Amino acid sequence: MNSRRICQAVGSQYKDSAVGLVFMESAVELAMETSRVESAVRNQARAKLNQLQALKSKVNQLVRVLRSALENKIEEEDAQVTVDESVSSSDYKYC
Repeated sequence: MNSRRICQAVGSQYKDSAVGLVFMESAVELAMETSRVESAVRNQARAKLNQLQALKSKVNQLVRVLRSALENKIEEEDAQVTVDESVSSSDYKYC
């Protein structure tokens, strides 16, 4: 019977020994740690995305408020110009 096994994770051959077992345990621990790190990074990315979406919402709301204020100011100025033109043109009718 052959005492060699193939480690599928890396495609290498190891003898049944304490060294092979330690390597396999280390590989499993590394995979688990990698998974934890990936999960932590994914959670941080989600949190940052949520922050950015909330900020985008606030910016969009501010843009709407500013646009509305600007439109109101333009309407006020247009109304003032109309009144000024009316007054100016009536001044010259009686000359």
